[in-house]
Amino acid sequence: MHWILVVNGAFIRTQYLADLLATADCLVGVDGGCAHIHALGATPHIVIGDLDSVAAERVTHYTEQGIEIIRHSPHKDYTDLELALELALERGAGRITVLAATGGRLDHSLANILALSRCLERGVRARIIDEHQAIALIDQDLVLEGRVGDIVSILPLTEKVCEVWLTGLRYPLHGETLLFGSSRGVSNILTAPQARIQIGAGRMLVVHQYAQHDTVSA
Repeated sequence: MHWILVVNGAFIRTQYLADLLATADCLVGVDGGCAHIHALGATPHIVIGDLDSVAAERVTHYTEQGIEIIRHSPHKDYTDLELALELALERGAGRITVLAATGGRLDHSLANILALSRCLERGVRARIIDEHQAIALIDQDLVLEGRVGDIVSILPLTEKVCEVWLTGLRYPLHGETLLFGSSRGVSNILTAPQARIQIGAGRMLVVHQYAQHDTVSA
């Protein structure tokens, strides 16, 4: 099952993101992310969070529609996104896409990106997507689909990432080791519609920036 979680971060309404919502088997409004879902003319299957950023009348409307509301105390130890990710994992999500999780406060953006480690540890593919890029954490091989000219950056999140192979990119790697803090993997470029990242051991952050993207407001 494909779960899409919409958070309350920066969000530009594009047809691409509207079409993406339609692929969800379960669409989750993560607190204030409900406003983004509403703006795209969609309705969530689940609403989760402390609901401090959701209009009371919208919560009432969703309740009347029979939408599942999972309310947490504002005095909690986890972010709303972490709670939503855990819910998706507990209910058998096979793939998770997170929208509106970047932009604004850097600490929030970093926390959201690192929260994907919950999915990585459970073997569930997860990524953060916005109108400019897709972000993922990996500890195994990854195939990227894109356009020639797209920018791909890889950043080690462990002390070292061993046996790194890159194909379909302007600057290939052949079984090399990348060290934490190194910028060697920044700003590679797709030379084919498909690229492959292979790693033997370690954990990597992958940022795929689109050379062309839909910026038409939906």
